[in-house]
Amino acid sequence: DSKYFEKVKTEEGQTKYRLKGDTYIVTGASGQGDAYIARLAGRRGASPIHFISKGQYIKKQDTPGYVKELSKPELEEANTAVTDANLVLGRNLKKIGPKELDLIRKNYHVIKNTNQVILVGNLSGQYNRRVKPTRTGVEWAHQMAVDSKKPLYLYDQASQGWLKWKAGETNAFVPIKEPPT
Repeated sequence: DSKYFEKVKTEEGQTKYRLKGDTYIVTGASGQGDAYIARLAGRRGASPIHFISKGQYIKKQDTPGYVKELSKPELEEANTAVTDANLVLGRNLKKIGPKELDLIRKNYHVIKNTNQVILVGNLSGQYNRRVKPTRTGVEWAHQMAVDSKKPLYLYDQASQGWLKWKAGETNAFVPIKEPPT
């Protein structure tokens, strides 16, 4: 998509593509929320990139940006991160179907390709204040972001407030006054 990418020639004379500008957002193209974020980011000069798994449908007219369909080897690259996240989440991976597993693996690529992670979801529990499980697997993205030690923020839909993950002794989301930049 020429709106977000430009052609460049390498020293060897090959044509490659790179993002225009230096700001981009990465989503898993998991619904209207990601579509809204992509439209908003595009209006503010950021290039949206959407990772999708095979067979995942995305409404291109509603979701501007570059769509990258992950190949089977790319999805399998996430297996170690999924296994590590599951050490905390404690799910039965054998009961997760192939399509759902690919959605979880896709989240790994979103986390891997960002400097900070901003999630939208709801908190679960008063004590551990972790992300409540959802159909889109945001709790997996949460744990993979924690495991990768990336700055992690959550917009809690229930309280309509922003939180930041505080690792270490707290190991939970704590309220913050201002949204992340």
